[in-house]
Amino acid sequence: MHETLAPLRTPLTHYLRLLWGTPPPLHDIPGALDTTRPFMSNLGLHLPQQQRGVRGVLAERMYFASVAHAAAHRAFPATPHQVGSLKPLQRVLVGLLEDARAEALALREMPGLLRLWGPLHDTGPDDGGEVRVLLARLARALLDADYQDPHPWIAKARQLCRDGALAQPASLRQAASLLGHDIGQMRLQFDARNWVATPAYRDDNAHLWLQDDAADEPQTAELSEGARATAQADTVTQRIDTGAEHVTALRERPAQPEQSPSPPPELQARPPRRYREWDRLIAAYRPEWSTVIDSSVPTPEPGADQGTPAGISTALQHLLRASQAEHPVRLRAQRHGDSLDLDAVIERALARRRGEIGEHGVHLQTRRRRHDMAVLLLLDLSRSISQPSPEHPAGLLPLLRDAAELLAQAIERQGDRCAIHGFRSAGRRDVRYLRFKDFKEPMTPAITARLASVPGDCSTRLGAALRHATTLACAERADHRLVIVLTDGEPYDIDIHDPRYLLEDARRAALEAASHRVAVGGVNLLGDDAAGRMAQVFGHRRHVAAKRLQDLPDALRGLYERIAT
Repeated sequence: MHETLAPLRTPLTHYLRLLWGTPPPLHDIPGALDTTRPFMSNLGLHLPQQQRGVRGVLAERMYFASVAHAAAHRAFPATPHQVGSLKPLQRVLVGLLEDARAEALALREMPGLLRLWGPLHDTGPDDGGEVRVLLARLARALLDADYQDPHPWIAKARQLCRDGALAQPASLRQAASLLGHDIGQMRLQFDARNWVATPAYRDDNAHLWLQDDAADEPQTAELSEGARATAQADTVTQRIDTGAEHVTALRERPAQPEQSPSPPPELQARPPRRYREWDRLIAAYRPEWSTVIDSSVPTPEPGADQGTPAGISTALQHLLRASQAEHPVRLRAQRHGDSLDLDAVIERALARRRGEIGEHGVHLQTRRRRHDMAVLLLLDLSRSISQPSPEHPAGLLPLLRDAAELLAQAIERQGDRCAIHGFRSAGRRDVRYLRFKDFKEPMTPAITARLASVPGDCSTRLGAALRHATTLACAERADHRLVIVLTDGEPYDIDIHDPRYLLEDARRAALEAASHRVAVGGVNLLGDDAAGRMAQVFGHRRHVAAKRLQDLPDALRGLYERIAT
């Protein structure tokens, strides 16, 4: 008797909704899990209909582990890789490292997932040293920090990951190449034709790759032979909730890439950058879809500096001093301390029995060392920020500028680095990214003048600006990297008519930032009116409201503590 997927479909959907809020559609594929692996496509998650050889609780665990793993890939998406010159084993290693990256990020938010995935990794040193066994042992080693494996190749892979190999696509790819080369040096044979992902709950990772002959159209649903067969089946197409007309529209895109308009001459100092964009209607990324034009704002002629209220600046400075991100450092075997160091006590007793004479500290000291932080303030400079209202006759732009200046001054007085950037857009091919102050620049009256020289205009394509801000933040060497978005409401642009489209893309951009160890938070200057919409982007714990400048210190107190630690 075989356990089947059918009775678990509803529980699995509810489980995914509880984990990440947006469950992908689940589809049956013929076969059993021992010979057919799950796979992901733009149609959703495809799972084998049966599980041979396992029943009851173990069968359910396999299905729940599969959907949780797929959800981790969707919550922390990877940049698609070009196959290029990679050998089959190196491609498998790229997939294995991407699996480890997605699961590690998921475990950071939900540590209990280790109880789901961990027992399914049962390969160890006693199972041998073949390539397929080594890969299974490596998968276990990267998931479970307590797992001990004496193989030097496993130790090298763990060290590469500790050194940051999973932080960027290029470093991950390089690590896979190095590990694959080491396998070749060990003269071990890899059977690529009969390889299946291990352990069985993991998918085939076909979604990680761009086809060399279809770099402009990776959104098509057919990512593997199984996906092509399933996409043509009526039982699958009837469950698609993304709208067939949107998939068709993607497939009918012009073969030639669209040309971005040339920026004005004064803005051509930096080449435009293209970023992917998440389309919720097809549940896939559109590669190189939005174009960001990055420029520095020139300093205008000297003018009057209105300054900011001293009381607010002082309150904000005290707030940041109280909220400095610190972490404990334990010093062992000290002569004085807060508590006993049991290891040192035992070592002292043994030393005395050996007749050794000397001072042996037996106390444990706990000190707190302050982290180094780089904070990027990202300002919404759309037209709506300048619209007058009964509460703000001059619009929200003065409040935005004062808030940014106050934050930057208070952050730098604590010894951290701060940058002030802004953005606005006029369609996906014209996202203007304006730099008022970079990390290395001190806060001066010239920065204040730059902030006062730029009016609000155009629209709010937040996802593209957030991806570019994340790229710039990643270039800073710091213990903590923060991006704080100051905005007046939800994203909007002239070429988008679906009210949820840009919200979902911005939410994806925030998740991508988290996968690169960049924390993202939001300050809504409209108060509680737009809090529900923007909380979908940043999360309820990383989003606050401040209608007035006087509200800013209190609003930022909890936010700064949560995203800076």
